[in-house]
Amino acid sequence: MKETNTKSNSLSLELLERIRDDYTVFMSVENYQNLPPSEIKKALAVNGLVIRCLTNPPSNYREIAIYQNPMSIKYIKDLTDEEIKQSIKAEPLAIRHIKAPNKETTLLAVSLFTNAIDSIKDPSEEVKLLTIIKSNNHEELTNESDMGLLALTYRFLCKNKLIFCSALAKSNDFKSLEEIIIIKEKIRRQIIHKHPALEAYI
Repeated sequence: MKETNTKSNSLSLELLERIRDDYTVFMSVENYQNLPPSEIKKALAVNGLVIRCLTNPPSNYREIAIYQNPMSIKYIKDLTDEEIKQSIKAEPLAIRHIKAPNKETTLLAVSLFTNAIDSIKDPSEEVKLLTIIKSNNHEELTNESDMGLLALTYRFLCKNKLIFCSALAKSNDFKSLEEIIIIKEKIRRQIIHKHPALEAYI
């Protein structure tokens, strides 16, 4: 049954509320593909999945859909790098809907939410190392990476830096404090030397 709008070519508030709860309601609107752009944008703004109902939506429609629901990228063809980045920044788990994501995209996702690694097929060495450094919930990755132990040590030093500083400062052991800082920086440089892509994240 086709919906009849109270105003010609206009989506009522009641209808928008229903679209918000179920994007398929949009398809019940008469001639929905040819609604004025302003009305289509309203529908996308309340439910990004409305993008599924549109044929070859322009970039401004896609942008609204991704902003409203980052997971809507699953239904957008030929994603641009900017669209991918926008969706990942808003919802790192959207990585699961990107076919063959590049290294930069996977690193961005994991840097924002380490559990995103579970949505990445065959994560790279860099992704594994970043996950180890960012989270203590994936220590099993330590044995899967050549530099896993170094990454684990680096995380430990970063996590406990304030504790070390406080304890050593109280005992006036500034030499040991300096050594810890130097060791931490050496480990960082060693990791980055082998995996330059990590420099922006650690």
